[in-house]
Amino acid sequence: LDPVEKAVKHVMRAIRNCDAEDTEKALLLEIAPTALRTLVDDRHPCVSQVLGRVQQLLTEYASDAAEHARKVESLLADAHNARVLAAKALQTVEIQRIVNQSIVA
Repeated sequence: LDPVEKAVKHVMRAIRNCDAEDTEKALLLEIAPTALRTLVDDRHPCVSQVLGRVQQLLTEYASDAAEHARKVESLLADAHNARVLAAKALQTVEIQRIVNQSIVA
């Protein structure tokens, strides 16, 4: 694909995944492909407004995705820390068991 078509596909996918109302998504999905393929100077002012809304939605979508990624990273770090603590606890229990066996023997 040429770069413009690749960009159009990315924008369309992002519009489908963003948190807009279905009717707004339908409108944007209808207008955006042609508008994105049209040079800025050749666009009707209304189309430019629609693309401004697309830009706003995609900025919000990117921000939400980044926040979600931060939360996932934090949860993964917490899970890793919990595994480390559990491993240390098991190691401590095993050492205590060995010490107890040595005292009994």
